[in-house]
Amino acid sequence: MDQQTLIVILAVLVLVGYVYFRHRRGGARFSQPQLAYAYHAEPIAEAGEDLRAAFAGMTDGLPTGAVLMRFSLLNRGEGALAAATHFAAPVVITLPEGTRVLRAQAVEGHGRASHDNVAVSISGSAVTIDPFDMPSFGSVIFNIVTDGPVGNPVVSGGLKDQGDPEMLA
Repeated sequence: MDQQTLIVILAVLVLVGYVYFRHRRGGARFSQPQLAYAYHAEPIAEAGEDLRAAFAGMTDGLPTGAVLMRFSLLNRGEGALAAATHFAAPVVITLPEGTRVLRAQAVEGHGRASHDNVAVSISGSAVTIDPFDMPSFGSVIFNIVTDGPVGNPVVSGGLKDQGDPEMLA
């Protein structure tokens, strides 16, 4: 094998490696809106100062066993999310049996997303988030205060073409 052939083979291998590793690092990309969620919950007695500060004005008069949950709903898609066209149903966060939702509200928007017009309602152990507009790669954070066992929420509803939102690890 001559030197020129070896250089061409090495250049092709470097190019293939570059494309492979760049693709892996980029993660999953969705051209359409794609709902996902993440959450963090701690009993109020164990919550750090940062978490307590995020719930300013929501912790007055809570029972000692109250739990503070930050729940983030994200649009992982490159397309903007339109309430009128993309949602099949409201997003419903159902907490474990025996848990009672005391308070819930949208508190922050990120990536040009606004939390101002996001309607949230409570019914027993469930929080319902009405459909709302969200830009691509935007997110809205909700503060949820509960009384009862801490456990994984079941999240249902959402977009027409997706099914239930995906939990991010």
